[in-house]
Amino acid sequence: MPRAGNREKILSACMKMAGAKGCRFTMDDIEEASGLSRRTIYRYFPGKEEILIALLDETFLDIQEKQREIFEAAGLSLPEKLWRLLTVKSNTEEFIHPESLYLYEKYSPRVYRCFQESYQREWSRVMEVLRQGMETGVFHRYSIELVISQLQSGMQKLCQG
Repeated sequence: MPRAGNREKILSACMKMAGAKGCRFTMDDIEEASGLSRRTIYRYFPGKEEILIALLDETFLDIQEKQREIFEAAGLSLPEKLWRLLTVKSNTEEFIHPESLYLYEKYSPRVYRCFQESYQREWSRVMEVLRQGMETGVFHRYSIELVISQLQSGMQKLCQG
């Protein structure tokens, strides 16, 4: 199999294991699920955390692309855009299952920090839709930073259960 295919097999196996076992899967699990040798896996990634971080990067790139499409969609009203931006799902949804994310804080703090940093950057389009809506009178005028903070807080509470 081509080298790029091996990387995808590793990421796919990681996503499958993270979906099944949360953050408590092992490199043995990845080896078994990918069908690749440990040596091959280590050619691409130095360890489990780096695989998870690469998967997070792909997840957020997917979300950014979907958000861009929603933001640029001409036929959507501002409330529709806002709703879709706030509910966009990644193709790797089972990996970023909300209930398991906060376990990473305890068991893989570096991965959790990467998630938090990426999550904090994903609000620019939501902020722009809110700004446009407030300027045109579609939404009530509030502090956009406060609205974003409340949305983030609410989503965090939902994820923590």
